[in-house]
Amino acid sequence: MTNPTTAATTRIIISNDASYTITVKVRAFTEEKNAEFTWNIRVCGEETLALVNSAERFYVFGHETGSTSGMADSTRYHSIPQSEFFAWFTLSPTNDPCFIKEFQIMQSSSAAWPSSNTNVLLTGSIGFYTLKLDKTQAVNGQIFYLRAVTRGLITIDQQIKYTICPRTGGVTVTPPSPTTTNPVDGTSGLRMTLASNQLHQVINYQATGTSANVNFGAW
Repeated sequence: MTNPTTAATTRIIISNDASYTITVKVRAFTEEKNAEFTWNIRVCGEETLALVNSAERFYVFGHETGSTSGMADSTRYHSIPQSEFFAWFTLSPTNDPCFIKEFQIMQSSSAAWPSSNTNVLLTGSIGFYTLKLDKTQAVNGQIFYLRAVTRGLITIDQQIKYTICPRTGGVTVTPPSPTTTNPVDGTSGLRMTLASNQLHQVINYQATGTSANVNFGAW
């Protein structure tokens, strides 16, 4: 406090070159009366951030085709509101005044996501952010980071990976070979037992008569 006896020029100087919490009392007085108030001062930087789950968060979607002109936002993007991703982070102490003040999308721990790459967008401001993944751009295993930043500039990154599967090309699936290719007489009451260790069971059924009923139990 400077010039404490000259009210017009009294100043309280607060150092902000280090983080700390302090409580001070300030008293004002005349020749006959005085009053004081308690002042809690917090210079942010002592708070800590942690991830609720340090595991990578993964998303997969189908590719949205067609012109993006006039395409509904809900069709083009998978949107994650702040009310959802805010819960991925924990701040200590609880209800600390040095709260999360912003979110950022990062390409790596040291590089911001390039603004020219619109596959991932972060729109809005604190309290109303929305993270958007563009489903019109087919990508395989795209990784980026969502960074939380406190008032004391403490940061932590949540890794996110997503894939937008193309409608053509990519992975193909070939059905397994039939378990049996032998004709089965549907009138004989023959029971077939399938191997329990097979992921897929494929049966070619051929009736020897003009009509047949086939009953398959659960497996």
